[in-house]
Amino acid sequence: MSIDKKLLQAIKMMFEVDQDLRLQCVANKKIQVPLFEMNNKDYGKIKGEKLLKGASLGGALIYILDNVHNIRIWNIIDKYGYPTSKLIGKNGMHYFHILIQHQDYDLKLQEECLKKCDFSPKDKAYLTDRVLLNSGKKQIYGTQFFFDKKIGKLEMKPVENSKMVNRKRKEVGIGPWEKDFAKIMKRMK
Repeated sequence: MSIDKKLLQAIKMMFEVDQDLRLQCVANKKIQVPLFEMNNKDYGKIKGEKLLKGASLGGALIYILDNVHNIRIWNIIDKYGYPTSKLIGKNGMHYFHILIQHQDYDLKLQEECLKKCDFSPKDKAYLTDRVLLNSGKKQIYGTQFFFDKKIGKLEMKPVENSKMVNRKRKEVGIGPWEKDFAKIMKRMK
């Protein structure tokens, strides 16, 4: 089976729109998204009107885009099955992974993609943490953060074993969590 270039292009375009909107919201103070504001207990559980009621303009736009992408992703799965690197290549799988990461309101989709898609070990680690948090559990790789309004500081969402987090990250090709933290802090400025 060769790479389906039409499908790859569609996924890449969805990815680019996803990233462009998120970056514009971070850069534009008027529509800024309150990144990392949910704690573990609320992560992926606030939906629909409840979410939109307190959302910034950027948050509302992202929510709407993620829902449009959800429909398109399910249509892709219905037509092609769960994407693999044989179908859309390694880059395509990375693009698809980012789209699935942002489907926090569809845990079933995230879980099925985690099982059936051949994501890179690094991408699989990020999605594993997201699925665990969305299931009310602690993450393994320490890839997910939130802004704690009480202390005014970015914090790592709860981790299963904080002493082992950098070792687990290294096993899948991710650098120490402190580097991720520094990158996130730089983006937030």
